[in-house]
Amino acid sequence: MTFPILGGGQLDTGNYQIDNSLRFNDGDSPYLSRSFTSVTNTKKFTASFWFKPSQIPQSNYSGFLDVGGDNGFSLFADSTIYFFEAGGSQFYWRPTMLFRDCSAWYHFVLACDSTLATQTDRVKMYVNGVRITSFHNNSGPSQNYDFAFNTTGNTRYIGQKVDQSSFYDGYLAEFYQIDGQQLEPTNFGEFDDSGIWKPIEYTGTFGSAGYYLDFENSGSLGADQSGNGNNFTPANLASTDQTTDTPTNNFMTLNPLAKASLAGNPYEGNLIHTGQTSGYAQTVLGTLGWQGGSGKWYWEMQQGGASAGNYGIVRTDKPDGSNGVGNIVQTTSSTPTECIQYDWAWGVNPSNGNKRHDGSNDAYGSGLSNGDIGMVAVDAEAGKIWWGKNGTWFASGDPASGTNPAFTDTDMTEGVFTIYSIVSDTDGRTKRYNFGNPPTGFTISSGNSDQNGYGNFEYAPPSGYLALCTQNLATVLSPTIDDGSQYFNTVLYTGTSTTNRTVTGVGFQPDFTWFKGRTTSAIDHALFDSNRGATKILSSNNTNAEITVSESLKSFDSDGVTLGNDLGDYGVNNSARTYALWSWKANAGSTSSNTDGTITSTVQANTTAGFSIVTYTGTQANATVGHGLGVAPKFIITKCRSASNGWPVYHYSLSATDFVRLNQTSATATNSVVWNNTEPTSTVFTVGANDENNKSGANQLAYCFAEIEGYSKFGSYTGNGSTDGTFIYTGFRPAFTIVKRTDVANDWQINDSARNPSNEVRKILLANTSDAETEGATVNNFDYLSNGFKCVQDDPQINASGGTYIYLAFAEHPFVSSTGIPVTAR
Repeated sequence: MTFPILGGGQLDTGNYQIDNSLRFNDGDSPYLSRSFTSVTNTKKFTASFWFKPSQIPQSNYSGFLDVGGDNGFSLFADSTIYFFEAGGSQFYWRPTMLFRDCSAWYHFVLACDSTLATQTDRVKMYVNGVRITSFHNNSGPSQNYDFAFNTTGNTRYIGQKVDQSSFYDGYLAEFYQIDGQQLEPTNFGEFDDSGIWKPIEYTGTFGSAGYYLDFENSGSLGADQSGNGNNFTPANLASTDQTTDTPTNNFMTLNPLAKASLAGNPYEGNLIHTGQTSGYAQTVLGTLGWQGGSGKWYWEMQQGGASAGNYGIVRTDKPDGSNGVGNIVQTTSSTPTECIQYDWAWGVNPSNGNKRHDGSNDAYGSGLSNGDIGMVAVDAEAGKIWWGKNGTWFASGDPASGTNPAFTDTDMTEGVFTIYSIVSDTDGRTKRYNFGNPPTGFTISSGNSDQNGYGNFEYAPPSGYLALCTQNLATVLSPTIDDGSQYFNTVLYTGTSTTNRTVTGVGFQPDFTWFKGRTTSAIDHALFDSNRGATKILSSNNTNAEITVSESLKSFDSDGVTLGNDLGDYGVNNSARTYALWSWKANAGSTSSNTDGTITSTVQANTTAGFSIVTYTGTQANATVGHGLGVAPKFIITKCRSASNGWPVYHYSLSATDFVRLNQTSATATNSVVWNNTEPTSTVFTVGANDENNKSGANQLAYCFAEIEGYSKFGSYTGNGSTDGTFIYTGFRPAFTIVKRTDVANDWQINDSARNPSNEVRKILLANTSDAETEGATVNNFDYLSNGFKCVQDDPQINASGGTYIYLAFAEHPFVSSTGIPVTAR
């Protein structure tokens, strides 16, 4: 059946809604097929579809669209996409970008016209509305080539690469093929006001062999909605493979990128978790997170086989040196202790119903037998959680009234949470999760949605409790920043050595600008801000006092900066040198006097973005300094402007007893004097009797950052020493990250999405050195994803086994916008 999209809490945004998708599980050998007897034009066609992969990597050549005979369009095992035609001319196109995001949806357009004079225009590929321009291979086709995909008599397969007998694993939605036209992606989608690509209704013609599969008819999953009657025949697909997890309402699943290394990949759309390794507990986390203090959430889990392995919720950002997936502890012991750190998790054991948290293992409910359905309800607002089974809540609990919870804990009202699942052994121990789209084998006999009309559950969610999907998250969380580039942005440019050179494209008048030369030779970082004024330079890679260079940054402009012709060590406009310019928005240079602290400060604050620039005069005595943010900052960079001192940094995961220096590789230093062993408050930060950030009579500077949901994140993680590295959940698609190892000496690594527009993220600059940009082929690499970032190398700089790391991250877009638009996969 088609479950309702509209409901009591539906965001009324006027956005085009996709009701259904089709779930492919490669272990079932699923596909759709149809043979065509006539076509409009064999030289022109367009394919457009949305996909959300489940398995990373996919099996060999997982077919999106195939006609056999080495003519295929597939997601390959190395996470690249291949378009291959063997008939006569043998050409293939393979973009360099990697498709390794399992938490959100991609939109792909393949548009072909062999009649064009320019070879590279005959095959065009687009991802999320942007044309792909970087390829490993882009050979052919010859002019006026007849594409096998649009040739009479060829059978088209969706979901299978026929000659490889390999199958796609994941979700597909809105599958079009247009016969006789090479179309732009704007026929199928558009950017919303915040810059997120979203689907629109296609209103054009199809051609005789064109079709549109919307997967809304559960009795005829391959029904063509174009009017042509080009229906496809499903194989090894059933009505239970129709889902409401779509590009316009993205549901929670298990996340194969956030799992312990011994755990096998979840399957069936990442909703089934089965033990793969004998003698080990195997942990996987979820793809969506919710903010503590916001919302009430419900889901179900059906036990398959023997009961073993806890399930529940885990805080992803607790500053204990092992946040996020770092809470998964890797062990080679034969004892099944590969699990989460229970001091920041709340779970129940389906074997006996015992509840577990912070070392406790207490009687609570009863065990689950094969086929039993467990229920979970989380009241994030009150910090309460309940479990039950088969329609009855344990211990007379009542989530609707808030009584008799398994746990009441204020720790559940702060931070960001997701679900966790643990299974063990290889004897068929399985958990089937239903976050609103039950997997095959999870039989729904009644059918219940939440109060907003979302989800298909066996038991009715308690009053006020919602399914974990982006439409509900947008309603509950209401992100305040949909477009991160309005407050932080990266601009790349090339120097000219001319005075009054303007650099535009920032998108706002910047107040803190950080320049770094990328190429040719080493050059110092150059940091400016509008509190101190243009021309006044500090450098993060040395201890030098502030200097004034009239031909450096000359002004902060409405959409960028004006530069002089300075060619010195801090040169920001050297001819032919490429630069990265990172900019933050405060208050357009407008400052105010702040008397919240014992030292009067000059503050320029942007409370929406959680950023302030603070200047003050040191006293060399214990003191407090007002920061103007209204909430406690989680990251503070300080520098004495008047003397050659270091750059003490506060990061909330290190506590106020410890600090690191931005200009050094040193590990965490314990020194109660720097921050006077006092955590920042909503009004002030504290400095002790030291000359680095409180030198008597000296001019001091502080950049203060508070965390803004969906825009900025400051946390820590533990490396696992694997190429299947630690995943760090941020709740947004990153635009910029800095990572620093703190248990041993290591650099401050800077990455951004402007220098790395697709995965992997390889181009590196270091905040503490003047080195030119490097690009790691096999080291120091991340993937930026729709909901965080992931280490994809075992390099000690970012992912040593047991290494502890701090990070700061700023967003392109939140996982879902305030108007309910889910971010696309990266």
